[in-house]
Amino acid sequence: MLFIKSDHNKIITIGSDPELFLVDKSGNFVSAIGKIPGTKNLPYPVPKFGRGSALQVDNVLVEYNTAPTTDLGTWATLHTGMLEHIKDRVSEFNLLPKIVAAAEMPESELMDPAACVFGCDPDYNAWELQPNPTPRSNNPRLRSAGGHIHIGVEGMTELEKINTTRAMDLLVGAYSVVHDPDTKRAELYGRPGAMRPKPYGIEYRTVSNFWLTDSGHMENVFSFAQTAAKYNSRSFQHLKEKVYSMFRNRDKELAKQLAAENFGVGL
Repeated sequence: MLFIKSDHNKIITIGSDPELFLVDKSGNFVSAIGKIPGTKNLPYPVPKFGRGSALQVDNVLVEYNTAPTTDLGTWATLHTGMLEHIKDRVSEFNLLPKIVAAAEMPESELMDPAACVFGCDPDYNAWELQPNPTPRSNNPRLRSAGGHIHIGVEGMTELEKINTTRAMDLLVGAYSVVHDPDTKRAELYGRPGAMRPKPYGIEYRTVSNFWLTDSGHMENVFSFAQTAAKYNSRSFQHLKEKVYSMFRNRDKELAKQLAAENFGVGL
């Protein structure tokens, strides 16, 4: 395990709100509307996994929230538990959760008005320091699933939130370039430095849900997120063009280089 010098010694909490698709036994994609309780405005609590754990429907996808934690083992347990909980809930409809980053939904599953609502709140670009445009696709049936990660640090300044997001691109974002096979989601989401500032820290929105497919990915994402928060006094602005090139070209070698040179970690 690599031990990295911290820019601070404050407690760092990591939470998440990843999204999943639902499929029937034949593998056809099915809307989560009417199958899962909870909405963006009123998430459905799942108290057995701690305060902050909840379910909701986002567009036609299942979204779940995990309670913030400082512990890697708890992080892994929360995710495996929530995934199993969702599997049990949708089994009454003869459905299964499916972890993919993007899919084309059948038109019959997009009739509800909620199926046409995208990105109700704006997110921001931490490199350009301005809001991202509302996502639009030329394919009206394309839907995508994010793997949003929340980082909490007491007293985080606005500048530290920006720096942490940039560090996340160099770690978790770079990791996704190496390990996430999807390319369709980028038509809607996944821009470099996509984030929302929060009272407790940031919500990092660049990566998909790919990291839910493997326990090793879950653990690495948690560790990289903690590392990014420890580097929140460093700007990384001089690496902007390299980061953009990494994402645009899905350049795995550049991703590995950026993570190794700036943090001493391998992807």
